[in-house]
Amino acid sequence: MGRILGTWAMGSDGWPEVRLGDLVDERGISYGVVQPGPACSDGVPIIRVNNLQDGRIATDDIKRVSPDIEAKYGRTRLRGGELLMSLVGSLGQTAIVPPGLCGWNVARAVAVVPIRDNIGADWVAYALRSPRLQHRMRTHATTTVQATLNLQDVRELPIPLPEKAERERVTGVLRALDGRIELNRRVNHTLQSIVRAIFRSWFIDFDSVRKKMGGKAGGEFGLPTSLTALVSGDVDSASDVPEGWSATTLGELVTVSRRTATPSEIQGQTVNHYSIPAFDRGRMPAVEEGIGIKSNKFVVGDGMVLISRLNPRTPRVWIPRPRDRRAVCSTEFMVLTPRSGISVEFLYALLDSEAFGRELASRVTGTSGSHQRVQPADVLSIEVVLPTDAPVRQFTEAVRPALARATRLLEENERLAMLRDALLPELMAGRSRLAAGDRA
Repeated sequence: MGRILGTWAMGSDGWPEVRLGDLVDERGISYGVVQPGPACSDGVPIIRVNNLQDGRIATDDIKRVSPDIEAKYGRTRLRGGELLMSLVGSLGQTAIVPPGLCGWNVARAVAVVPIRDNIGADWVAYALRSPRLQHRMRTHATTTVQATLNLQDVRELPIPLPEKAERERVTGVLRALDGRIELNRRVNHTLQSIVRAIFRSWFIDFDSVRKKMGGKAGGEFGLPTSLTALVSGDVDSASDVPEGWSATTLGELVTVSRRTATPSEIQGQTVNHYSIPAFDRGRMPAVEEGIGIKSNKFVVGDGMVLISRLNPRTPRVWIPRPRDRRAVCSTEFMVLTPRSGISVEFLYALLDSEAFGRELASRVTGTSGSHQRVQPADVLSIEVVLPTDAPVRQFTEAVRPALARATRLLEENERLAMLRDALLPELMAGRSRLAAGDRA
């Protein structure tokens, strides 16, 4: 089992603690590719810290490296089932490698921790997420540039190790909660994809025009018959949009809010903080005490849409729901309010469309891959199509239920995550013992 360090003192009986380094297979604990070089479109995918999100591996922003470079890091080439752990920046983020990522590798800032099968990678992942070990990682990190853990400190992390039956009961409860969160996330993704597909069919591919002209609609979702009658069967040769519609810029459709809240204004308040890390974790704002916010933020209200200017190749578009407390957002977002005749739903779908995302990404400044931004004026100058009022109204009515359900799923995930995070330290410390057969 490994050398016992002591006991998990918070448990009623005390659980033995074992060094993390004693719980891995013959590969040991290693970090990955140190100098990945330029992106290689047909190269080997590597997992970076930004891909570790709330216990899972997000694969929508994956870097690929040259096979020649990756070949030097065979020790961290993934087989499936390994525990991954972030070593730089957001310390202690964990995820288990699914079988489908076999053959991938990891970046320097990610440790590969191949837990032995008889221990269980899930158990160790939950232990590492416990407040006790998160605190230990933060206190042992070096912070010359950004928080960094070295591998020796990782190997020395004390992992509580009760009997196998107890480990299985605890992980069963926590896995059930995570499973529901993941199911909701997938349904949410499907709903967002449907909205995106309808927007493309109606307002980018102009399927209604093709249908009226006798051609086959190219998209998956055509306009309803009642609306097709309102759209001309011609495309204006000068503007390349349906007759009656107009080519314009985003700046003509929105107003930009730059109202700020200073740290002194929100000190003593609890706020919903719409930040880029919160978006990446699960698209729900972080609930924070104002005293912990040290820089100016934009004020957020109903009827607004947020779009991130930072690293736009990873799209971040948000409809904020301030609810019962004051809401603020990072100044990396632009806070946009649609003008009369443009709904929040239409503006959201426009900003979230692939076509708009490509235009946004083409306007970045800065050479660093982690700090590329688009200037506000360049965002507002992006050319868009403005339909007549009727298509906007019908689109809004069509997608509003899907977006409302997506919001409800996000809110449910927030509650489930809060329950899981409240149970985690109790279960991992042995204070909440489970009877055989107990599950969430």
